[in-house]
Amino acid sequence: MAGLKLEIIAAESADVARRVAAGDATHDIAGELGLRDPEVLEYVEILVACNGPASTAVRDGTPCGDVAQQYQIKSQDARLALEWEAIPGHAGRRVEENESCELVARQHQVTMTEAVAELERRSVALGSAGKQARRGQNCETIAQKFGLRQQSSRLLLERMSIGGLAGMRVRHGDRCDKVASQYGIRESESLFVLENIAVMGRAGERVKAGESCYKIADEHGIGGEQPRLMLQRTAINGPVREGIEAGVLSVSRAIDKHGIHHPEARRLLEEMEAALYQRSRRRFPLAAEGGARTERTVDSTGRCNSLMESFSRCIEV
Repeated sequence: MAGLKLEIIAAESADVARRVAAGDATHDIAGELGLRDPEVLEYVEILVACNGPASTAVRDGTPCGDVAQQYQIKSQDARLALEWEAIPGHAGRRVEENESCELVARQHQVTMTEAVAELERRSVALGSAGKQARRGQNCETIAQKFGLRQQSSRLLLERMSIGGLAGMRVRHGDRCDKVASQYGIRESESLFVLENIAVMGRAGERVKAGESCYKIADEHGIGGEQPRLMLQRTAINGPVREGIEAGVLSVSRAIDKHGIHHPEARRLLEEMEAALYQRSRRRFPLAAEGGARTERTVDSTGRCNSLMESFSRCIEV
């Protein structure tokens, strides 16, 4: 343990920093200072990768593999740190200027998954790939053109498309499945976002106006379970609630008329029915006893009402 502590102290010393800045390789530094612990050696490798000539070399365009070999950078964490150093430099500028990420990664020997994903992210976020997606070009075509292979960058590309013309079209009423196919949007997360936009747009407006959720989902190409549930919740919180509270719509009729089929949506309807029943009991306590006795009373306008009939009108068409 004491020896390990001494190695850590040595690795963090000014002498190591000076040697790293001078361009010494990892094994030379470790050999002269007697560093043998694997974790300490890895720490020194990361120092070499992120500081001094090694970092400068990969930023200027020297392939990462060549630099790693020259400076004895062997551990995965240190290699990843070295490749991250390359991305803000020449490699990153090339993808921002619309060169293929696949080609740039191969030529600069960027091989670690996280580093490749960051290289592709820069292409989408800072290069032309994302701009083309927003303008409505097909994401499949863009991904092939710019050499985008990572799922994370593909997802980002599709989100850019949805934030542009694709999202605008479904918001104004175009079918989600048709738009997704036309723009090459295939990731499940992206399809979820696209369908939610439809729910918050024209599809949701039609449901609020009283049209059937089942019909709207079919006509707008909304196939996801959660977006369909959102449509049905929109109906329940809008025309269904208004109809039931006004006494012109029953729960069973609401299910058929408004296309309420999702189990969670039906549960919400049941809760609404129970709440209405409790409210009716407070307003008409004798009627809520199930018809054991019926009394008649005169309301403030002088009209004579049956308590049981009043309660029935609250829950039936």
